[in-house]
Amino acid sequence: MLPYFHLSSLALGPLKIQIWGLFVAVGFLIGLLIASSKAKKCGLKVEVAENLILWIVISSLIFSRVFYVLFGGELSEFLRQPWLILAIWQGGMMSTGGFFGAGLAVLSFRAHDKSEQAKPGIFGNDKLKYADILAYVFPFGWMIGRIGCFLTHLHPGRLTNSFLSVNFAEGARLDMAILEVLILLPLAILFIVFSKKQQSAGFYTIWLLLWYGIARFFLDFLRATDLPISDTRYFYLTVAQWGSILLILIGLTIYKFRKNGRVA
Repeated sequence: MLPYFHLSSLALGPLKIQIWGLFVAVGFLIGLLIASSKAKKCGLKVEVAENLILWIVISSLIFSRVFYVLFGGELSEFLRQPWLILAIWQGGMMSTGGFFGAGLAVLSFRAHDKSEQAKPGIFGNDKLKYADILAYVFPFGWMIGRIGCFLTHLHPGRLTNSFLSVNFAEGARLDMAILEVLILLPLAILFIVFSKKQQSAGFYTIWLLLWYGIARFFLDFLRATDLPISDTRYFYLTVAQWGSILLILIGLTIYKFRKNGRVA
């Protein structure tokens, strides 16, 4: 059993830094550095990859907040006080919305990119090459962000006596953030191994969508259901589980395109 500790903020003189936000920012920075390096090795335009990541960050932040407002269980409160929608400093983001925003950014990024490598087609070869860069860096950046979630225990799981449980005040229970780190660590290692050999467009994207989609779908059955902050279920599934199904379907669709030779 892991000991319980809570670290929500760090004071640097008059400045108060939120631990979760700090780790998310570090995760994005590490992801940007890895993406730039990977783009160079793949012969892609670094500025396009960096611009795409910036667009993803903006879109993800917006839609993670939008999804929290809509599905976070406090919609009536936001309708009564709509100005609270902008109060992101009070917390309230949903990773499923972040994925949705990231997906929109990837699908639309050519409208913001005039380079020769931006060609038509949702699953076009060049678009998938940039998507692969993002897929490759995702496990590394996401694990860092989830460590921030673990330090603040934002995502408690079910009560259990598992050796992976955390000794919460109300009893030992799982912490979903550390479980995600453990699920993504093997994928990150596999990506490093795969990178030793050139892969065709869509390879990393398919692996990420299927691996994370399947893992997150089953992991969410372990989320706490007995707490006030427990995730709202829609037809017995969390919003993240419905999003995971979508990720799996997209991954299978890209795989089909790739297998049929419609992706080089």
